[in-house]
Amino acid sequence: MNLPTYLSLNPKKNLIFDFDATIAKLDVDWGKMLQEIYDRLVKIDPKTMTDFTPRSMSYPFWNTRIRKHGEEMKKILESYFVRAESEYLYGVQRIPSSSIF
Repeated sequence: MNLPTYLSLNPKKNLIFDFDATIAKLDVDWGKMLQEIYDRLVKIDPKTMTDFTPRSMSYPFWNTRIRKHGEEMKKILESYFVRAESEYLYGVQRIPSSSIF
């Protein structure tokens, strides 16, 4: 379920963003997203991608690609991360010790 659908079924007055999973954990299909990024980067820079898999890409990896390819690469990568919490989100898990719910 994507975020707009979830919010239409569960209306909220306020949203709290929890990037370190203190309150809740977002269930995101990271594997699908990383595979799509990997497939796109192989087309852009096939030679340097031979040492990586979708699961081995990390922040140092992203930073290296941005330094090498510039602003256009940054925009490509950002577009996937923006979509991560809409297209790739399939659920939210409450952290049991959190008292906010």
